Amino acid sequence: MELLEQDVEAIVISLLHSYKYPAHERRIRDIAKETIKKAGKEIPIFASVDYYPVRKETHRTNTTIIEAYAADPSRETLAKIDHMLREHGADFDLRVMASHGGTISTQANELARTLVSGPIGGVIGAKYLGEQLGIRNIACSDIGGTSFDMALITQGDLSINTSPDMARMVLSLPLVAMDTVGAGAGSFVRIDPNFKSLTLGPDSAGSKVGVCYPEGGLDTVTVSDCHVVLGLINPDNFLGGEVKLDPDRAYAAVKEQIADPLGLTVEDAAYGVIDLLESQLRNYLESMILGKGYSPTQYVCFSYGGGGGALHTAGYTKILGLKMFWYLHGRPVFPHSAAVRQTSSTAMTKRSISTLMLTARMTASCSPAKNCSMPGTN
Repeated sequence: MELLEQDVEAIVISLLHSYKYPAHERRIRDIAKETIKKAGKEIPIFASVDYYPVRKETHRTNTTIIEAYAADPSRETLAKIDHMLREHGADFDLRVMASHGGTISTQANELARTLVSGPIGGVIGAKYLGEQLGIRNIACSDIGGTSFDMALITQGDLSINTSPDMARMVLSLPLVAMDTVGAGAGSFVRIDPNFKSLTLGPDSAGSKVGVCYPEGGLDTVTVSDCHVVLGLINPDNFLGGEVKLDPDRAYAAVKEQIADPLGLTVEDAAYGVIDLLESQLRNYLESMILGKGYSPTQYVCFSYGGGGGALHTAGYTKILGLKMFWYLHGRPVFPHSAAVRQTSSTAMTKRSISTLMLTARMTASCSPAKNCSMPGTN
């Protein structure tokens, strides 16, 4: 009742050994539902055993919390998209890219499996394209407005992390292995007050672009402001002309915040920011490859992303010794049949996660006499 008095929006239940003995957790769930019903309220209940019945209670609890807080509320948005598609004549079921590299139905029980599916879609697309081009070793790099995401495809295969760490939370989700750093076209640019040197991020303007975007309401210079100053972004054709940028605001902000304090011209200051960003991205990419025991000379770099891939790929790949690099205009998108059937690793990943969840549920609640199904893994 205390939780009801606090007007909570959802309740998560997780017991230490529910993956093995689920009856107690489910009984708590049923009691909670009865109590909520008597109180005349509607509050969703999330029992971890109904979603991620696996060992490691911290991982399981974190994942169920994400399911309740972020994933499940997205069902309404997905339902609206599906409805709009059908209104326009679509005769197929909407599917969503999943963290393990396959696709899942929007009706799937565990929607938290769509976590970080955008960058992962890029990796799966790069793998597919590599298969068509006969390229087996690929260094994937996704430059966004906020982050720089990297992944390796080695000998045609990608790695799966079964206990990924997201925002300091370890989860019970299979995730295509990626390294992510806070550096992108939206990264804020500042001068370190102690060393009088440029610093980038890790915070970002996100969709607000920078000072050059008057409607964003920002007053701190971003990498995108430097793009505008140097003429690398057409202020009249940003997002196809849908968003108008103000080069004068960008110039004035870079002059006041970066150029004058460092005793540089505005153009030199903006170029220095770009050079620093590309140097950092180069170091990140090289460190990832070397840290896994490989050499950049063994890989072809595929670059994509909406945060300036075309602007920075040549800069951060030079002197690494990469065989070559490809810039992919936009993130590759493939039909369900290509992503799941033609891309063998995606199909295998889909089967492996199904096997993992099925084994967990059978351990928790099945006997040879029961018909053990696996809800949610559509």
